[in-house]
Amino acid sequence: MKSFDIPTEKSSESDSFKLKNSVSTIRSKPNSSVIFNEGTTDCYCKSESSGKNYNFCYVDPQNSSSIGKKFDCVYVNTLERLKVLNYPEPFSFVSELIEIEEDVVFVSTTSDDHYYHSSKSYESVRNYYPTHKYILYGLHLSPGYVAQLPNDTNFEFRQFNTSEYPEYVNHWMEYRFKPLIMAEVLKEFPNVWWIDAHIKMKQPNVIERFFEEIATNRSTEDFSSITSFLNTGHSNFATLFPDLLEYFPSNSLPLLKKSAQVAAGIIHIPRTEKTLQIFKWYVLCALDEKCMNPPGAQVFCKFGPNQWDYFAKCFRFDHRGEDNAVSSVLTSTLFDRKQGKLDCNCKSKQSGKSHDFCYVDPQNSTSIGKKFECASLSILEGLELVENNGPFVDVSTLLHYNPEVVFVSAASDNHITQAIESISSFYKHNPDGKYILYSLGLGKYQIKKIKRNFKNLEVRIFNTTGYPGYVKHWMEYRFKVLILAEVMKEFSNIWWLDANIRVEKGNMTQLLFQEIGELVERKGAKDVSDFFSILWWVLCALDETCMAPPGAQVNCHFSEDRNNVFAHCFRFDQSVLNLLLLNYYQDHNNYLSKLGFLFSRT
Repeated sequence: MKSFDIPTEKSSESDSFKLKNSVSTIRSKPNSSVIFNEGTTDCYCKSESSGKNYNFCYVDPQNSSSIGKKFDCVYVNTLERLKVLNYPEPFSFVSELIEIEEDVVFVSTTSDDHYYHSSKSYESVRNYYPTHKYILYGLHLSPGYVAQLPNDTNFEFRQFNTSEYPEYVNHWMEYRFKPLIMAEVLKEFPNVWWIDAHIKMKQPNVIERFFEEIATNRSTEDFSSITSFLNTGHSNFATLFPDLLEYFPSNSLPLLKKSAQVAAGIIHIPRTEKTLQIFKWYVLCALDEKCMNPPGAQVFCKFGPNQWDYFAKCFRFDHRGEDNAVSSVLTSTLFDRKQGKLDCNCKSKQSGKSHDFCYVDPQNSTSIGKKFECASLSILEGLELVENNGPFVDVSTLLHYNPEVVFVSAASDNHITQAIESISSFYKHNPDGKYILYSLGLGKYQIKKIKRNFKNLEVRIFNTTGYPGYVKHWMEYRFKVLILAEVMKEFSNIWWLDANIRVEKGNMTQLLFQEIGELVERKGAKDVSDFFSILWWVLCALDETCMAPPGAQVNCHFSEDRNNVFAHCFRFDQSVLNLLLLNYYQDHNNYLSKLGFLFSRT
């Protein structure tokens, strides 16, 4: 089984030649600031707290005259805190650390957008190792997800604290968090098994089989203490940006072409002296702004005639920092990884960060959708739908503090009468409620009339200038999704009402919060539908054919069987929303309220 699906787009031989020249240049410049004579004081940094001097220039282990660019001395305190410089104890050998399987600690991370995959990864480990310690680090994980974490005495959740690191460590797509978290955990535990959120364990006795492999075949000094379990299928050279060689010079270009780059997604990390010697440089690279993210770096590769001898114009961030030290030993038969479509990323011109624009079925991580246009990324940024760290609403607490709910609707000329009836019914039962009506091309006299009738009503003009021209095709209902996204920037609790919906009873919000509270009490917060990412709904609205497929019409031709026979119709925003919700929650009762009796249609 392959670990990844790798695109095979062509790369020119001139790119390979440029990289080769870059390697030669880095190794041969006699006057470059990159090169130092071994042992010169230029390479050393002195600790203010301990008074010790540390070498901050990497030396190629195979060629002591090949010395890299000096890392910034400002990081000395961080490395001392992580204990990758000042080793506090005599170390065990790997052969000693593999004697007790129960000492292995599983460690992983997740952010909001990876929570589903992370929970499945955790469950797969628990299938075979129900009592091993498992530590999950949150990358600004929001309270709603924290509330859903496992109730497991051997499970520990930690929010990753980035306050003591450079600001760009918060750029998750650069993966700096990974070596830093690994180093933090190694301070406490000598036997760490890192597993990415997308990795699933799929066979029993993994630890036993791996430890047996070490004892039988990997006990000599020739083998790395750090071990990866997945092979990427391409060489180190293919994804090697020349800038990285300024920090970590390599003595052998042919070796870089011949050696496979192994994945950093699942690795065994024992706390040995060799491991910490590697981690010193791995951590320094993560802390340096350009080492782990060279200018122009991107994850999307353009491979040449083969994936070994040609530079593919891409970079794998955290993979690169340790690949000279890590070797792959077991095949991918022990683990399963989401099949990566490497062309799914879109890079922001504003922040330089990359974002995944291919939807992944939450129930099947190998089922990946068509990539949305990268042109929509700037709109998502304007709507604060990417890199949004909250705070977010925890629905399980709504019953206790009853926050304000903002009601939102929209109306065009042909729905103005219905809209007035709808608003009247709302204020009849909610005289002090906040209501925002978006105008879809209403005339100024119509707007004046509405404002005159409803003193507490706020009317806003829906500005379409920042969106594609077809957003003005009101009958495709793209406006609804975009308006909701705009309002979400200001308000945390929103209740949308179509212009033809009448409110028949009062206490709407109290009844809804009560219903949610009863669900939480009965099923537990983990099973209550408390999150839906509007991002994919918005991307579909921005795409010309996603929310309005060719031939789509709203009028249905139902047969006697309204469930199993296609009715030759499409409900635009409604159809998309239902597909996304059903994919995530698997049962419409998990997102359908029983409070429909509160409303009627005009």
